[in-house]
Amino acid sequence: SSLSDLTRTRVTYVLMDETFTKEVDHNATSAAIAKSMAHICDHMQLKAIAGGVTSITQLETLRNLGFSLVELREN
Repeated sequence: SSLSDLTRTRVTYVLMDETFTKEVDHNATSAAIAKSMAHICDHMQLKAIAGGVTSITQLETLRNLGFSLVELREN
């Protein structure tokens, strides 16, 4: 979905697609996108969820970037 939807719709949670999650621990661009999303959600008082987490390294990286909620996926 589009970021503009956040201004027109009542939203509580935002789910970051696993496309970004799967490379967050070794791709600087994915990490920057994740950090930005966590920051936007925090500023708008929304809950950010990282989808498709499959490893401890991803989990630790996402927590360091500002995510407190994750959706786990088995390998």
